Amino acid sequence: MNIYLLFLSFQTICGDYLKFSSLTFDGVIVKGSVSIYTSLDLLNPITGTKIQLYAYPPLTTESIWELTTISGTSSFKLYFWCLGTFHLVASAKGFDSSYSQTYTRTSNNDCYPLTTTISKTSVLINEIFSISLYTQWSIGGNAISCYYKISDSKTETVYGETISELTSLETQFDIYMITPGVKNLIAECFDGEYSVYVTKSFQIYVSSSNDYSLVVGISGSMPKAIAETFTAIIEVYDNTGMKTVDTVMVYLAVIGGKQLFGYLLGETVNGDAIFENLSFMAYGYYQLIATSSNIFSEASSYIQITGTLTEIYLKIIVLDNLDLGESFSLTVEVYFTTNIYTSGSYNVNLDMSPSNENIQGSLTGTSSSGLITFTNLSINTEGLYAFFASADGIKSEFSQTFSVKTKDYIKITLSDTNLELGNLFTITLEVFVDSSLTLSESTEIIINLIIFQDTTIQISLSGSTNNGILIFTDLSLSTLGDFTISATSDTTYDASSTITIQNLCALLSFKDNLIVNSI
Repeated sequence: MNIYLLFLSFQTICGDYLKFSSLTFDGVIVKGSVSIYTSLDLLNPITGTKIQLYAYPPLTTESIWELTTISGTSSFKLYFWCLGTFHLVASAKGFDSSYSQTYTRTSNNDCYPLTTTISKTSVLINEIFSISLYTQWSIGGNAISCYYKISDSKTETVYGETISELTSLETQFDIYMITPGVKNLIAECFDGEYSVYVTKSFQIYVSSSNDYSLVVGISGSMPKAIAETFTAIIEVYDNTGMKTVDTVMVYLAVIGGKQLFGYLLGETVNGDAIFENLSFMAYGYYQLIATSSNIFSEASSYIQITGTLTEIYLKIIVLDNLDLGESFSLTVEVYFTTNIYTSGSYNVNLDMSPSNENIQGSLTGTSSSGLITFTNLSINTEGLYAFFASADGIKSEFSQTFSVKTKDYIKITLSDTNLELGNLFTITLEVFVDSSLTLSESTEIIINLIIFQDTTIQISLSGSTNNGILIFTDLSLSTLGDFTISATSDTTYDASSTITIQNLCALLSFKDNLIVNSI
């Protein structure tokens, strides 16, 4: 009987990965390097490997996106010309991707001018409208030759022809949407190698029906100065073209910023809703828009705020959204032109629209050095509200409109909670308004998602719900271990979950130098 000695050995084979290092950011330029590391965390000195860099959202820049390694490393320099918060990703075939920390560009918007000309800002579902795009190197400069593309920021389908051939000419797209709501669309200009990438976002308001039509405008003279009070009017017409006799709830909003102060919810009387004591609190160009149950008006004429008043005025700072019964504070500031006015003291009184009956806490106080803070306030009924501040000898002002409600909650669902290194996964976020799992379909909610390990953030994303749902796809993590997933929003309770990334290995069994088993 022959006796064979059985010799088994086990060898672990794991994938190499990419890693950012030496990253610096001066507010304009990100410098750093990407290196290839082995599974043993040693530099792999390979030369000639192509690495692709990406930025989310895409950067507007002529930065070089494709790198080539020399002895396992390649350096780069990216220009953050545009405003925004960005995240870098390095990717290469056969290697696990690397994710950088978040970078924020907060001043000096030096993007290439991408001109958008829109035939209508308010349309019906399935109604075709036109968008013309044109890009140049600088204002008055030569045109950029690029491909143009129109897409939706929430990956909703935009119907019609949405991508052009390579061109340096102004290009028109005829498109339409099939669901109602506020659509945040993105126009893109890019060349074949993405050495040029120019983006611009804009909003289209898609109405669900033409049962009513809304017209918004200014009653009286246009405001021209910060804190200058004006009156807006929303006219509501039925589908016969006559002013409606129905009582219709309407909401006033502003395109291009959040600097409109006043109480913005109203009801029509004989077809008109009047909004008084409105004002803007910052320089800028603004357009008003009216909405009622997924029906939107066309935008108003531009309002140009270019000056300041010659009188002292009040400005109220309050949170956009409050939880029902939540204790909160608000600050009233005394202003002259665009600066806090610190001389003297003033007895300030607060009132709340539509009434004071739902507010609890003291609504009177005295300013000091131009400020007064009202604390321990709470509101016990859901709704939309605005505060009104007044004081002798000072121009009275409204706050911005804010909401009070019982917070919705977020449910996190993962395609898999135990993944191997480099596997792609999907996170689905659902926003429910009650314990019966009713989706929050009527409100678009912005949710911030981060995935972190200990104190290190691996992925940071943000998006808006569509019919109560937000989905992040094609996610991956390049580090082993347990991770926490956190979803937060101003209007919901926070939610968290966990995910585990396991080692991606092949376990090989050898007998006489031959593989007899693999796992």
